[in-house]
Amino acid sequence: MGAGGLLVLFVLLAGLVLLDYMTHVVGWENWAKVVRARRAIRGLVRERMREARVRSFGATHLSNKLLCLGIDVPTDAERDQLRSDTGFLEEARQQLRKIGYPEHAIPFVEFSVESQETVDRDFDGSWTRARKQPAR
Repeated sequence: MGAGGLLVLFVLLAGLVLLDYMTHVVGWENWAKVVRARRAIRGLVRERMREARVRSFGATHLSNKLLCLGIDVPTDAERDQLRSDTGFLEEARQQLRKIGYPEHAIPFVEFSVESQETVDRDFDGSWTRARKQPAR
């Protein structure tokens, strides 16, 4: 098999991995809504602070209620500011409604706000370990 054949095989394999992810981890019907939710929440956060990332995780293929949007900010001060912003959560839930996320699931969507400072200091730089901790 030549280099072109290997490239085609690699692209096909990558496509199958993506298809499996979208089907079994996110779920077809939720995939586009979760992507739009991340984008919408990122816009809300960046109105308040420039440097922030938004990630999504959860077993949304099992239930729309199992979505968590992780908001990563650089400093503890920014994390505390966002956590204490009472209007942010309501605006975030309004954005979920606007993009068409299932209404019955919106009250169950979690928002996890954490800082790179805390992750570096308390979790040896591991976002996975930080996200597994109970909410504070």
